[in-house]
Amino acid sequence: MFIFSTDPWPFLIAFKPCSDKLLELAPIQQLVGEVKDMEIKPWWVFPENLNFPLEFYIEEEQEEFIFGRLDANLHRIEMHSQTFIQLKMGFTTTSLTRVLVVGPLEGRQWLFHVIRSIGSWDSYNQARGQEML
Repeated sequence: MFIFSTDPWPFLIAFKPCSDKLLELAPIQQLVGEVKDMEIKPWWVFPENLNFPLEFYIEEEQEEFIFGRLDANLHRIEMHSQTFIQLKMGFTTTSLTRVLVVGPLEGRQWLFHVIRSIGSWDSYNQARGQEML
């Protein structure tokens, strides 16, 4: 079954496979029970997403550039990457910020790639990292 939803809920459009392998538009009343039975689980309920958190250190200026002043963009980046990000400022005497990222591998890799691109000396990589944000 393929479900396409737009807000609000009453405008749900669902396509259900037929016996002859074609798709037909199924009446929404038939699918309400099936939709309620479907459960989309958040990423944090899967144990494999909690294994091997990504931990690295960045300079405080870079942290402010990426996550915004007073971490204003932190929630937006977490939602986009489907990760949990913990920032610990002043973690070392060299004014580095510890970044701990927990979540699916793809989200951790995306965030690390963005930070690595922005911290690059190459202006092309910096622009690409800013574009990814």
